[in-house]
Amino acid sequence: MKTTMTPIYKSTKDGKVRITMTLDPRKGTNGEMPVCVRVRIVNLQRYFLMPNERYTSEEFASIINEDNRKKGRKRKEFDDFFDKLHREIKELLGKGELEASEFLEILTNRINGIKKTENTKTKTIYDVWEEVLSELEDAGRLGTRNSYQVALKRFKQDMGDKVNNASINQELINKWVSRMQNPKEGKPMNATTIGIYLRAFRVVVRRAAEQGVLMAEKTDLFKGVRAVNKKCSRKNWCLNVEKMTRLFRFFESDNTKDEEGKERFDPQYRQRLFESLGMFLFSYMANGANMADLALLRYDDFYYQQEQKAMRFIRKKTRRESDGMEVIFPILPQMQVILDRIANKPQKGGLVFNIINEGMTDERITSVVACENSNIADRMEVITEMIGMEEKPSPTWCRHSFATNLRDAGISTEYISTMMGHTITSGSATTLNYLSRYNMETMMSYNSKLLRDGEEDKKREEIMEELNGFDTETLAAILKLTKLR
Repeated sequence: MKTTMTPIYKSTKDGKVRITMTLDPRKGTNGEMPVCVRVRIVNLQRYFLMPNERYTSEEFASIINEDNRKKGRKRKEFDDFFDKLHREIKELLGKGELEASEFLEILTNRINGIKKTENTKTKTIYDVWEEVLSELEDAGRLGTRNSYQVALKRFKQDMGDKVNNASINQELINKWVSRMQNPKEGKPMNATTIGIYLRAFRVVVRRAAEQGVLMAEKTDLFKGVRAVNKKCSRKNWCLNVEKMTRLFRFFESDNTKDEEGKERFDPQYRQRLFESLGMFLFSYMANGANMADLALLRYDDFYYQQEQKAMRFIRKKTRRESDGMEVIFPILPQMQVILDRIANKPQKGGLVFNIINEGMTDERITSVVACENSNIADRMEVITEMIGMEEKPSPTWCRHSFATNLRDAGISTEYISTMMGHTITSGSATTLNYLSRYNMETMMSYNSKLLRDGEEDKKREEIMEELNGFDTETLAAILKLTKLR
């Protein structure tokens, strides 16, 4: 995917902290951006801006690359700002181990000259919530940021925007849960969504308590949250092998006519219906990949090296980490049927599915994927109702179904964990080379258990038909021999 690279003046690393002087593209206007020092620790980062310094990429590159007296003076200003931050960071690192968020908070207070005790006097829970949102955006965790932002919007809708710090207690949380379950307008929220909003609020409350904004004991506030979270467990979000096979055969049939032979849907919606079903089934068989992973899936070198029999991706959820997990999956025959019908034609480096466009920003990708997830859930409800299934599965069910169905088929937990991208070498930042642990034959054999094989069904029918021709005594003898084995 195409990205615009900003020039880097200097960069260094002390322990887990990476310090980089560059431009801040987030604050750009009319092509001009402020000069900043970006400080990154673990998966969080913070930008420290130089006051009154804005340049285009070309202007900044000219200053840091050309050697003349005038630009040398400007580089000296850059050096002084960078060195000031670097000194503060070295001093903080010498004080012992700090959490990433705490490290960045203390550093910010030092650079801005703000004493924590003074700052917390006027800070509200909404201020802390906005800080968390800003940190998530800086870290590139846009999906989580958007989720927390929606939770804040809902909190303000239900509880108002003037909740004071002293009133944040368990009674307030219970009241918010009650209002989400029994809103004045609209449908009651389901337990899963309530649990997601409460988890976001818990992060904010704990942050506020760490900063001294809240004096309440943070753990006691969320005793009620645990009960809600138990109710919204996703362990039952699973379709068994028979139902997944039934959905695949419906996909293969390409038939949405009613009992009288009349087409139920217009051609455009019908096409989207099967595209969504195909994506759902492919997600299930692709080791439970989520929609963000499939949106970014490409026909890369690995795909061609494996003779178009396997694909790989770095899990979107772990991509921001240095040890982002690589997931490899074999292309089962049923998956190839789906690819032939709804995927883009293979082109080296090209996207497999037509979900996103080249050059989209991370924020736009997050938005498009969320919309795709919603569309698939809506269309799966139409499909399952049409074929007489009670469940209304969303794409999240694919990951749960992959794990549960392989486990029930007797496949080892180690294999399932590895294929889902959960396991890394202890103490190593290097992703496991999955193919060295499981060869293509093994992966194809194991993952083939995700659907019923038509040939197996045919053989079973042939055996049953042959057994029907035997008399009772012969059948009893066969059964006796089977027990002896």
